[in-house]
Amino acid sequence: MEKFGIINPKFLPLSCRLKPNGKARLIIDASSPHLDPDKEVPPGTPISVNAGIDVREFPTRMKTFRHLNEILLEAGPGCRFQKLDWSSAYKHLAVHLEDLRLQCIIWGGKVFIESQLIFGRTSSPFLFLIAAAVFIEMARHMTNREPYWTPSCLDDHIPVEKHLENILEEYERTYRWLCKEGGVHLADEDIENIGT
Repeated sequence: MEKFGIINPKFLPLSCRLKPNGKARLIIDASSPHLDPDKEVPPGTPISVNAGIDVREFPTRMKTFRHLNEILLEAGPGCRFQKLDWSSAYKHLAVHLEDLRLQCIIWGGKVFIESQLIFGRTSSPFLFLIAAAVFIEMARHMTNREPYWTPSCLDDHIPVEKHLENILEEYERTYRWLCKEGGVHLADEDIENIGT
């Protein structure tokens, strides 16, 4: 590890949650150790990775599914939408080399270093949304779509069209092309490639 500049590694607990599709989502607990905020911490006590992140530097604002319902109501009967979901969204983005030491785990008696953004680190959503916005903004610009009709909730991008508007296919095609050119893997592409 020292050969690669990883000094004083922070080892984080690892757990997993099963997804509905049967795959497991690995969760690296960047909030460990979980200290009681109401108790004084003795000097020298290690804090969590998340405790060392100033959340004001990583503000995350995104649409909610309530907002999506409002858009669908405004679009009216016969409207259509498409859910475009990044596969393993955070894994598209590498962390800074200086932060590698903060993302170490031990599993099966071996040390692993997660080189990509992790699910469970408070700065990950903000950093991911910056990258995701690039593809969304390009697709909007190339198809003349207003931001209101192309909301996102983290890695779920959900363009909406009114009845008989007939622009959803063009937007989806453009977004998929941009993602492919940019190296972004979409979740439904993973499903299509199973067994190939």
